[in-house]
Amino acid sequence: MLRPVVILPAGWRKWNANTRRAVLAHEFAHLRRRHPLISALARFAKCEFWFHLLAWWSAAEFLYACVRRTVEQDLPQEIEYIRRHDEATRRIMDAVEMPDRLAGNLVMSIRQNNGILSKKRREGEFHQLRADEVTLIEAIVRDAFEGF
Repeated sequence: MLRPVVILPAGWRKWNANTRRAVLAHEFAHLRRRHPLISALARFAKCEFWFHLLAWWSAAEFLYACVRRTVEQDLPQEIEYIRRHDEATRRIMDAVEMPDRLAGNLVMSIRQNNGILSKKRREGEFHQLRADEVTLIEAIVRDAFEGF
């Protein structure tokens, strides 16, 4: 309740990357909206007022509303983010030779620093990039996430 976790089925490692991302995006949307806490309160209300139909009905309505909002609003936004992230990663790998995992980390680093690769990352993990490559990559990431 206070530190919720996402529990995946045993075969989750066999999922392709897109399935994994979609499932995790859906579950993280629940966590951002504090659904586990509200759900715990609803369970408490059902225990305390087990005899009252309204407690059971409101808990069911809450669950339905959580899932509906996540599926209709959050999931499309998460999928659009993933699409843009993948596009930026692909374009970076086309421009500069590097492993896809490193390119993905580069996209996230630039996004977290408002479209610029931080000096710490530039001198650390990405020290092999030339200044012109960094400028090109920053432009690719800004272009991929423009308007998002």
